[in-house]
Amino acid sequence: MNNSAVQLELRRRSALSLDGSTLKIIAMTAMLIDHIAAVILIHPEINGNHPAFVHTGQYMRMAGRLAFPIFCFLLVEGFMYTGNRQKYAMRLIAFAFLSEIPFDLAFSGQIVNLAKQNVFFTLWIGLLVMMGFEYLRSRETDPRRFSLRAVMGLLACTFLSAFYVLPSGLQMLNETFHAFGSSAQITLPQSTLGNLLWVNGLVWIIIYLAVSSRIPVQRLNKALEMAFVTFIGVVLATVLRTDYSGFGIMTIAAMYVFRRQRVKSMLAGSFILTCMSLIEIWAFLNAGLIRFYNGKRGLKQKYVFYFFYPVHLFLLYLIAILIKKS
Repeated sequence: MNNSAVQLELRRRSALSLDGSTLKIIAMTAMLIDHIAAVILIHPEINGNHPAFVHTGQYMRMAGRLAFPIFCFLLVEGFMYTGNRQKYAMRLIAFAFLSEIPFDLAFSGQIVNLAKQNVFFTLWIGLLVMMGFEYLRSRETDPRRFSLRAVMGLLACTFLSAFYVLPSGLQMLNETFHAFGSSAQITLPQSTLGNLLWVNGLVWIIIYLAVSSRIPVQRLNKALEMAFVTFIGVVLATVLRTDYSGFGIMTIAAMYVFRRQRVKSMLAGSFILTCMSLIEIWAFLNAGLIRFYNGKRGLKQKYVFYFFYPVHLFLLYLIAILIKKS
C-alpha cells in the first residue's frame, strides 16, 4: 500500500472514530427513543390501540435495544480504567435509589412499585461481580487443587443452564415460531425440573473432565470460580427484580471476559441478551459501532448520563399524564 493509500485509510478511520462520550450519547438517544415508546406510544390509554401508534412504538423499541449493551460495554471500560472502583460503585447505587421513583412513576404510574427496579441496580451488581472477578485474579491458588469455589462454580453452571439458559432458549424458539405466524408452543413441565438439574450437573462434569486435559487446572478453576461469582450476581439481580435481571449480569460478565477484544465483547453480550428475548437481536448492530471505538474517554461529562436517566423518565411520566388528561 503506497503512502497516499495509507493516509486515505488513516483519514477514513479518523472520521469514523468514536470515543466513550459519543457512544454514551448514542446509547442515551436510543434509550430515550425506547422509553418514549414504552411510556407513551404503546400505552393503551394513550394510543387507543391504534395500529399506527402500536407499530411505530414497536420499531422504536427495536431501536432502543442498542442502549443497554452500550452502557454495559462502557461500564466494563470504566471499571478497568477508573482510579477508584469503590467510589464508582457508591455512585451507581446512589443514583439507583435516586432514579427508582421516576422509574416506577414512568412504567407503573406508582411512586413505589417493587415489581421491577431500574437499570442502575443492574449496573451496580454487575460492577460488584467484576470486583469479585478481579479479587479472584489477584489470588494465588494451588494449580493442583480443585477448590471449593470451583465445585460451587460447577453447581452455578448447572443452575444457570437449567433455570436460565434452557428456559430462555425455549422462549426464544417460541418467539421465533410466533414471528413466522406459527401457533406452536414448546413448554417445559414442572415435573421435569428435578431430572433436568441432574442431567445438567452430569453434562457439566463431563465437560469439565473433557477440557481438563487440554486447559491448565488452575485456569479452569478460575473460570469456574468466576461462574460462581456470576451466579451470585444473577441471584441478587433476580431477587431484586432489576431491569434485565440475571441476563443483564451475565451480559456484563461476558463483556468483562472478552474485554481485550471489544467487538467480541459486544457480540458475546448481545448473544446473551438475545437469549433473553428475540427482540434483543438488534443489539448485534452495536458491534459495528464498537469496531470504530478508539478507547478514549471523550468529553469529561461524567454525571450527564447519571442525571439524564431519572430526569427523562420523570419528564416522560409528566407528558404521559398530560396526554391522558387532554
